[in-house]
Amino acid sequence: MTPVVPVIFLLRLVISHYRSLDEYIQRVMGESLLWAVGVVGCAAMAYGLLGEMVEVTPISPAFMLPAMAVISGIAQFIQQKGDAHAE
Repeated sequence: MTPVVPVIFLLRLVISHYRSLDEYIQRVMGESLLWAVGVVGCAAMAYGLLGEMVEVTPISPAFMLPAMAVISGIAQFIQQKGDAHAE
């Protein structure tokens, strides 16, 4: 349980940083987080359903937060790159 404490402080830091950003960056971060939650949620559900049908290697739920961070970063990159081409 000890590693949870720094994650809570990290979450508070991210929230305070998010509130200090302008509206455009808040929108990009919000949309990328929604994409990350959707992708990781769907992947977790699909893997869980697959585990009900066949024998699969169990994956620790501790990998969900890092997976969401990676997918959110990729989504932010794609959104900002797409917006740069639109201008």
